[in-house]
Amino acid sequence: PPERDIFSVAIIGDRTGGYPEGLKYLERAVYEINQLNPDFVAHIGDKVQGYTRDQDLWLREYEEFVGYMDKLNAPWYPVAGNHDVFSPIWDSDDRTYEKLYMKHFGPIRYSFDYKNSHFVFMYTDDAMTSVPVVSDEQIQWLKSDLESADKTNIFIFLHKPVWRYDVNNWDAVHSVIKDFPVKAVIAGHFHAYQKDMNVDGIQYYVVGPAGGEQHESDRELYGYFHHYSILSVEED
Repeated sequence: PPERDIFSVAIIGDRTGGYPEGLKYLERAVYEINQLNPDFVAHIGDKVQGYTRDQDLWLREYEEFVGYMDKLNAPWYPVAGNHDVFSPIWDSDDRTYEKLYMKHFGPIRYSFDYKNSHFVFMYTDDAMTSVPVVSDEQIQWLKSDLESADKTNIFIFLHKPVWRYDVNNWDAVHSVIKDFPVKAVIAGHFHAYQKDMNVDGIQYYVVGPAGGEQHESDRELYGYFHHYSILSVEED
C-alpha cells in the first residue's frame, strides 16, 4: 500500500485522588505506550494530589509523577487540572500553585502544529472555582489561535468537560470552534471513559484515569477502568 502521513498520539488520564498503589497503573500505561511507539503523549490533567499549603509536598508529588512520565520514549505534553493548581480552600485570589505549575510543568494554555494537525491545550480553571469556566480572554486567545492554524485537523485537550456542568459557558467556546476543522475535544476529570456528544461534526470525549481514584458507587459506569487512549490521525 502507498505510504500515508499517519501518526498517533497516546492520551493518559487522571492520576489523582487515589492511593499510592494506583501509580502501578500509570507505570503500566507508560510501559505499554512505549511498545506502541506514539509520536507524542498528552496527559489530560490532575498529575499531583495537590490541595495543600505545603509547597515542598507539591514539589515532591511533581517529582514523583515526572519520574514515571519521563520513562516515556516519546515527548509528553500536560494539561493543567484542578489538583495541579488549586489551593486547599479554592481561593480564587490564590494563584500560588498556578504559578508553581507554570514554573515546573509549563504554560497553562498553549498550542502547536504537528504534521497535518494543530493541537490546542486549554485551561478550565480560569476562575479557580469548582465549576469550570473558560474566560472571555481565553476564548479570544482560542479564536486567534485557530485563525492562524492552517491545518487539516484540529484537536483540543482540556481537563474538565465544561459542557457537562449545569452552569458553564461552553456554548460560547463551541460557537468559535465549530467554524474550524476541529475533529475532537478531549477532556478528563470524571475518571470514566465516555464517547460523548457529536455536535457540528465535532466529537466530544471524556477519558478515564490511569492511576487515579475510582469510586465504588460508580463501578457500573461505562468505561470505568484504568486505561489510556490512542488517537490515530491520517492524512485526510
